[in-house]
Amino acid sequence: MKAFTAALCCLVICVLCFVPSCSSGSSSGIFAEKLEVIDAFIGAEDYGGAWRLLKKNKKYVRSPRDYLSLIRRALLLDKNDFAEKYMRKGLSVFPDNQELLAVYAHFLLSLKRYEEAAKYAPKLEGGRYGSLYAELRFRTAGSEKNPSDFLSPSYIQAYIDSALTTGNGAYIRNAAVIYALQGDMQAAFRLHPKTMSVYDYPEFWARVSFDSGNFVQCAEDVGFAKPSPELSSLASDALLHAGDERGAVLAWIDSTERFPSSNPASWYNASRAALKSGSMGYAYLFLSSLVRRFPDYVPGLAAYGRFSVYTPLQTKEHIFSNVLREKGIKTLSMELDDELPRVAPEEALARMSESLARTDDASLALEKLKLQWRVQAQAQEKAHTQAGPADSSASARKKAADIWALLERRGNAGAAMDPSAGLNASASAGYDPLTVRFALWNFCRYGMIDEAAELFDLWCASRYAPETDGSVPASEGKNEQVVPKERIVPFKEEWEYDIGSYIAFKQGRYARAEDILTAAMNNKNIKPGESARLNLALLYNGSSRRVQALALYRKILEDDRIDKKLQAEIYYKIAVIQREQNENRSAVLSLNQALALDPAHSRSRFMLKQLDSAAD
Repeated sequence: MKAFTAALCCLVICVLCFVPSCSSGSSSGIFAEKLEVIDAFIGAEDYGGAWRLLKKNKKYVRSPRDYLSLIRRALLLDKNDFAEKYMRKGLSVFPDNQELLAVYAHFLLSLKRYEEAAKYAPKLEGGRYGSLYAELRFRTAGSEKNPSDFLSPSYIQAYIDSALTTGNGAYIRNAAVIYALQGDMQAAFRLHPKTMSVYDYPEFWARVSFDSGNFVQCAEDVGFAKPSPELSSLASDALLHAGDERGAVLAWIDSTERFPSSNPASWYNASRAALKSGSMGYAYLFLSSLVRRFPDYVPGLAAYGRFSVYTPLQTKEHIFSNVLREKGIKTLSMELDDELPRVAPEEALARMSESLARTDDASLALEKLKLQWRVQAQAQEKAHTQAGPADSSASARKKAADIWALLERRGNAGAAMDPSAGLNASASAGYDPLTVRFALWNFCRYGMIDEAAELFDLWCASRYAPETDGSVPASEGKNEQVVPKERIVPFKEEWEYDIGSYIAFKQGRYARAEDILTAAMNNKNIKPGESARLNLALLYNGSSRRVQALALYRKILEDDRIDKKLQAEIYYKIAVIQREQNENRSAVLSLNQALALDPAHSRSRFMLKQLDSAAD
């Protein structure tokens, strides 16, 4: 704060010094001449004579500059009361003059007369001397009228004004932080320095640039910062978003060389880029280095497992190739095949098992199970090539058993599990959401709705309050069996609403499915995706509430994030409803809109032909 105040003092001195001692163009000629004489008395250290002459000639003061010249001499002569009198008088004539306001605000601040300063300083905000108001804000922070929350949006302009006066970039960064906390990243980016240097905290501005969507600027900012694994990843991501795929790849490779043991994401992304380009050798190089250097990095282990499945250990060769190999002869294709890097799935699974023993990571457990399924699928495909197609139902049952086994392993220690009987409540309490979500989606995928419903109910019972309101008192003294009334649990995750509604729908409990989806729409803590809204619209239409269905479909179309194919599908659904309501003209318009978005939408084209034929 001392440095800040000193800078402001310099500012005000500059304001006063800016007023020339003699300038016929800026003050009356008579007063200008008298100022020269007064300055001569001051130069000769005859302060009494200067003071007498200053008082005598105050009547000639006319313009703001005249007032500033008078105030300056009075302050030099230590006549503060006289100076303040003419500060007030000048402002009574020129109430919005920035120089007079700045001088008086600084005068009051220097005397700690903050309440009086508050009457004048606010007019300076956002202007050349706005830092004076900023100083007042900082000095009085914590008062009833000026809260001490320095992250409040009300401080933004104070920080900006302070930065303009002091040249201290920390004030600008403070303002940018407040904008960022408000979610206005574009406003934060507008405070970005015009020219960047190593002294301007480029790492801070690089993140602001990225979050505001200015990806090229982000990459440039990183170039001024001290290299680090985090900034290297940021630069490569920025280049990728900017459409510079080659630059991103080079950044990943550079990161693997600079920070070989610090940034697993660079190895991972480099391997993906290599696979995309068909460079299997480089992909293997990056992946093998990745799993050696970062043996517990889940995305790397998962990618290594996929690589092992998609690059078989041995290519089936023709009988002539076998004969040539026996003679020590290789064709070009044989040489290329031999050079193709391969990973045994058993090795990938072993690495995952070793990591699981160390970390017990839930996501890795799922990746291991999926890899086991891929390996089994390959084996089944090979076994049934000559024997006929594999039994898909048996495969589904096997996967379901694997899911139950995974749930048992991921549950509470010692909890007894019987796949045929399902889960018990005590065991369900120990599951992580990732494992439960995986299990539920796969149960639904394979049509095992009863198992999905059982697991979902146990999950909700362990995570939330019970899903029933309890028993209803018997009526008129009759000993009737009371069925608990279901209510909607306020779920925390969007996927819980999706799964819950899907299970209810598949069980034929359409009212329950609608209630769950409606609750999702009304939950302010989540933002339901297109699937939830589309399913709710479908339920509306299925129960002949077409007006509600149309309203929801049109609401979905207002979302700019949905792609053209989905928009086309929604217009088709709208057309279906319009046709059912005999609004054929509106239906034609909707179908044409669907085809404009997706010319390949065959159902829209077929319905349009039907409507055209009916019109003829």
